[in-house]
Amino acid sequence: MEVAGCPATAVHTDGTTEDKPFPTHVSPHQPFVDLREIHYRGRHGHRVEVAFDGEVFEMEDQRNWSDASFKTYCRPLGSGRPYTLAKGQRLRHAVKVRCAGDPAMERMPLGLFGKLPRLSVLLDGLPDQQIPAIAALGQKRAATSDPKAVAAAKRSGVSLDLLVPLAGASAAPVIEAPTTDSILWVVSDGWSPAAEQALAAVRKTWGAAGWQLGLTTSQNFTELNRARPVDSKADWIGFAASPQIHAFDDWSIVENAATFAPIGETARMFAGGARLCAGPIRFESPYRPQDPRAAASLGGLYTLLALAATAVGRFDAVILGKASLLTDAASQAGEVLRTVAASGATQVEWRRAEGSETIALKGGRASLLWRVNPEPRSQQGIGKFGYRMEALR
Repeated sequence: MEVAGCPATAVHTDGTTEDKPFPTHVSPHQPFVDLREIHYRGRHGHRVEVAFDGEVFEMEDQRNWSDASFKTYCRPLGSGRPYTLAKGQRLRHAVKVRCAGDPAMERMPLGLFGKLPRLSVLLDGLPDQQIPAIAALGQKRAATSDPKAVAAAKRSGVSLDLLVPLAGASAAPVIEAPTTDSILWVVSDGWSPAAEQALAAVRKTWGAAGWQLGLTTSQNFTELNRARPVDSKADWIGFAASPQIHAFDDWSIVENAATFAPIGETARMFAGGARLCAGPIRFESPYRPQDPRAAASLGGLYTLLALAATAVGRFDAVILGKASLLTDAASQAGEVLRTVAASGATQVEWRRAEGSETIALKGGRASLLWRVNPEPRSQQGIGKFGYRMEALR
């Protein structure tokens, strides 16, 4: 993802060349197609040449799926699928990479600041039990698709992010909002006439019952970016996300958290006057709903990095983490959520220099500082993909 904005030269299969940079904002469609070679210069000054053989290649901006990469692959999506191979037919693909220049010994320095988005956690148990439990820990927002949670939220003074599918939004029984800043989210994968009609109908009914109105997706930012809302009149625009759509290893998960910064800047381009929400962000893969790393140190590190990246991306809200983690005293990720909820922090500072990386939350009842290690090796006395709280005052 660090090559975003860097100059590149694409060599097409007919031998012609095209000079243009990697996209800075998240490209809804392939930034480079019909590739035989691509040459570029990275931010550290090194030069890279990649040559492809045996098939036509193209590139996707994987930040659409909250992946921190530009994926180059074959065959082109426009070639259709599935495709037939004759019996005995053999395919040969080759990719050659040539690099020049001194290797980068450290990650790029960083000094980023932002307003901490308001945090909502996803209910994953009985609302009557989880809502008062998270309220007692200082957590004031929860997200759910269960309308039965409204009564419990009202009793506990907790604001709700209530998600309803597009197909049932207009016909769903209207319920009075538990708080004035509760949001009814219409889940629609992209903007369409059906989404426009549903939003208009819901605004008249649920809006009159005190709900703010949001438009979000069920899967990824991709659907929103490729079918952008046009004058949606929604109060909020959001999208679902997971760091485990295409890769599931620890390092990829950690790297992918940073994508929320460019995603936020991209969404601002078409949000109009709507506020932005990232989430629900589910640590787990949609293909592996149970992942013990979500509760462990890796889940805590991802939570910290995602909070920092959404702040830098100027999100107004984030739905991140689960209520069961927040209330689990043994969960390392839950400890991060509890600390953030209790702090009342409003500002984020994300710094990196000379092998040291920190995330600070300020402006609340307490100032918090974590030293984080997003690398696959120990450094600064912190294990790989780990973190340590160093200041609490």
